[in-house]
Amino acid sequence: ALGHGSVASVSLLFYTYPIAVLMGSLALRQARWTWVAASSAALSAAGAAAVVGFGRQMSIDGKGVAMALASAACVAVFLLANSRLIPNTPAVVSTVWVSFGVALSTLVAGAARGELHLFSIRSWLLLVAAGAATGLGTVGMYLTLSALGPPSASVLLSLQTVVAVSGAALLLGEPVLLGQVTGGVGILAAIVLAAWGRRAAQGSA
Repeated sequence: ALGHGSVASVSLLFYTYPIAVLMGSLALRQARWTWVAASSAALSAAGAAAVVGFGRQMSIDGKGVAMALASAACVAVFLLANSRLIPNTPAVVSTVWVSFGVALSTLVAGAARGELHLFSIRSWLLLVAAGAATGLGTVGMYLTLSALGPPSASVLLSLQTVVAVSGAALLLGEPVLLGQVTGGVGILAAIVLAAWGRRAAQGSA
């Protein structure tokens, strides 16, 4: 999608996935419709798009729109499908199989495109560190998905944009724009709203 549009445009479409997860959960009867849940999903989507895309030019073609929305749909399907597997599979086991699948599919794709080549020892160390961090993140995602369910988990996952921008500011010296701060506040508000809605639903059950 990024090859067919700007970061801001792609982000605006991709980060609609919390809304897609909510709609999917409703269709599968994994969640009940509430204005709180809908507002939380919309607020997190808007906040994430603002964090990533604020201050950047908006432009995208039809193929970019289709790819960005398809990416959002893939994330939604991933979360919804895995929420069905969680009762039967521990988080760590799920992480192992998902990571193995990602590694194998990426290896096959790289070999098919002729893009595999040897790395230096330093590169291998960086790859191992990145893989370990990804594994821990995936375990956290599964634990969150198990505890909160797909809609709330998708809202919480949008916080990754805030972490990425904060890391870029601290480690790379990139500036943080006011619009990005506003988007981050929107994501935090969405998380608080989702938690409040979940507690209210449990209290009325």
